Formats: sequence, structure tokens, C-alpha cells
Amino acid sequence: MNTQHAFSTRVMASLLALVASLLILAVLSKAQAADTPVRDLPAFQSIEFHGVGQLQVEAGAAQSVSISGPEAAQSQVTFKVKHGTLYVVHVGYPWRSSDPDLVVQVSLPQLSALTLKGPGRAQLQGLHGGDTQITLLRRASLQARGTVGHLQVHVDRDSVADFSQLTAGSANFTATEGGSARFRASTPLVTSVFGVASVSTAGTQPLRLVVAGQQGSRQ
Repeated sequence: MNTQHAFSTRVMASLLALVASLLILAVLSKAQAADTPVRDLPAFQSIEFHGVGQLQVEAGAAQSVSISGPEAAQSQVTFKVKHGTLYVVHVGYPWRSSDPDLVVQVSLPQLSALTLKGPGRAQLQGLHGGDTQITLLRRASLQARGTVGHLQVHVDRDSVADFSQLTAGSANFTATEGGSARFRASTPLVTSVFGVASVSTAGTQPLRLVVAGQQGSRQ
């Protein structure tokens, strides 16, 4: 009887130790590292973000790049500049869903183009003047603020763009294989839709466009 009791006690102690170890590993895997600056990058005017997590962009500021989030996630993100474009690539994309704890922060004097590929989310602020091109692919999402002369937008595959807080002198919206966008009511807008898309202006219900190749405009 004592032998059986001792055996049960040892088994229970082993299980408790295992559970404790798993809890520690879970906490460590979620541990947040401080913002890590990315140094020695050449100047860039465009950004291409591949993968998961959050991208926060501030235009009209001195150039800087940093990343924060779980150390394991940070180690899977690469940065490089080529022909004036900053490429931020998550090596686990497209097999992972979005990671809200992974945040990349970018500031730069002027942004001419932004491309998002994958289920990442971006916040863009500080746009001022000039022409800006936005491309959202494969379930990407974006919210933008500021003022631009002309806005060129392309979305696909359930990507979502919110420009309701952005002032544009004019805008062209192109959608392929789905996607949606929301604009200020005052924005002169030209649309080209190939597949299914949703377009709306602030304070109105979305207009669902279905006909392949359908085009329209609002001045």
C-alpha cells in the first residue's frame, strides 16, 4: 500500500513539474522585447510589407525603422532596401495568420508607395501632398490619414482599405478578386472592378460591385 502511494506521489509530482515547465515556456514565448531599432538602412521612399503583424507608418518625419514583439517572431522578419523600396518580409508568410503582438514602426520624410501582402494590418499617418500608390493583396488591411494630391489604390482577395480620414484631390480605385475600400465623400473617385468589390464613402452604405470589368466615376 505504501509502495503504491509513493508511486502515485511521484507520478503526481512529475505531472506538476511538467505543467510548470509548459507554463514557463508559454510565458517565455510571449515575452515582449523592447523596441529594436533596425540600423544602417539606405534612404527609401516606398515600403513593401510581406506577411503578418502590424505596420505603423508615419510620413513627414526623419527616417527610422524599429520592430517590437516576441523575440521568436522578431527573428523571422528581415529588412532590406532595394531601388528606394524598404522590403519587410516575414519568413513564415503565407503559412501563418496575423500576429497582433508583432509591430514594425517606420517613419520617413515622404511616402510614394505602400504595398501590403498577406494578413497584416497597417496604419498610415502624416501623408502630405504629391501622388501616393497603395496596393493591398491577400487579405491585407489599411487605415490611412493625411492629405494627398492623387491616390491610386489596388486591392484584391478580401483586402480592406479605409481612406475615410484621408483627403485626396482625386482617387483611382481598382479591385480584382474581391476587396473593399472606403473614401471621403468629397473625393473625386474613378473605379475599375474585376470580380466582386465593395466601395463606399464616409456616412453611406457600401456599393457592392459585381460585374467583371465594371467601371464608374464620381466627380
